[in-house]
Amino acid sequence: AQWKSKDLHTDVLLLGSYTTRRSSTVNYVDQLFGHIRLTHEFSSFLRGESFVQYQQNHPLGIEDRWLFGIGPRLKFLNTDHFSGYFGTHYMYELERQVEGNITNYHHRSSSYLSLTLNVPEWKSRLITTTYFQPEWGNAPDFRVSSDIQLELTITDNLSWNSDFLIFYDSE
Repeated sequence: AQWKSKDLHTDVLLLGSYTTRRSSTVNYVDQLFGHIRLTHEFSSFLRGESFVQYQQNHPLGIEDRWLFGIGPRLKFLNTDHFSGYFGTHYMYELERQVEGNITNYHHRSSSYLSLTLNVPEWKSRLITTTYFQPEWGNAPDFRVSSDIQLELTITDNLSWNSDFLIFYDSE
């Protein structure tokens, strides 16, 4: 689910999903995700963002993970067909693992690059966002993820979306 509201220069974005796939004995996918992001536009190129995120994914060993972040977002490209953003945030992470009753606390940098290709004549857009999240004071502990989304509008009330996500955790 996604909801976006615009009030003057402030956007609120809410995302949430639950996915499960199982056989009679095995959960192949069992994940819960929630994200809320507040973005305030200070100028045509500078925005401030803050977010809270929750994730649960038992097959990947995540009992639950909370993320809290804040930082600037810069719009460096804005044309009829292309837009580009760069953001860098402070992020606090609290993660409990399924096995071993282990809880981890991390201070991370979260930097991202987001590029969008709009094709109005096809009523479509392609969005790619890549994140790099090293732990402060422990550079070998980092995460990289990339999300590629394709959106095709079929009618005013119907669209087709495809999403590809890849994730790497060094530890």
